[in-house]
Amino acid sequence: MSEKYLNWYELDEKRWRNDPRPGHFSFRDSQRQRLYDAEKPAHYLMEEQNLNPSFSSIEEIQQFVDKLISSAWLKKRFKYTDGWKINIVKGRCNSNSAYVQYMTNSITLPMWAWNKMIILHELSHFIARKYEGAHGRFFARAYLELIGHVLGPDARKILKEQYRKHGVKYTPKKQLTEKDRQARRERFIQNVLKQEIMI
Repeated sequence: MSEKYLNWYELDEKRWRNDPRPGHFSFRDSQRQRLYDAEKPAHYLMEEQNLNPSFSSIEEIQQFVDKLISSAWLKKRFKYTDGWKINIVKGRCNSNSAYVQYMTNSITLPMWAWNKMIILHELSHFIARKYEGAHGRFFARAYLELIGHVLGPDARKILKEQYRKHGVKYTPKKQLTEKDRQARRERFIQNVLKQEIMI
């Protein structure tokens, strides 16, 4: 099948990475702040519209995560997630962060983080782990799709709008042919270099 007709989650890994060269795996988290800046108003708007339900216990969260990672929807998109087991761990009450631990396959959540949006954010880290950057393009897209699937189209629309406002990249990089590159070089020479010469 031509790449033109593949779903976003079937595209080659190189299309999601900042540096597609073999053996050049960068861990630079270049859009972390932009993503957090987009997430904050999205979280507020979802809370305002009752689109982001909370949980009352770690056991409830564990059941939710187990059900989601074993769902046909998730397995179809992310085939490498089949057979996963992610443990939910209660974080300290005074902790100001929720986080993943890849070595123990766990997500640590203090009580303030017991809502679906934050849990989906942390789960997206596991899904995007084989791609470059903790909050890179693939992470942002997986997170957006999880939000839409779990919290609904209105929640997805809210997050997508905030991505747009804050410049969060969530689509694969364009694949340029040599002809495209040559055309861009010529436009650059014509539009930029000639202006510099005139100045």
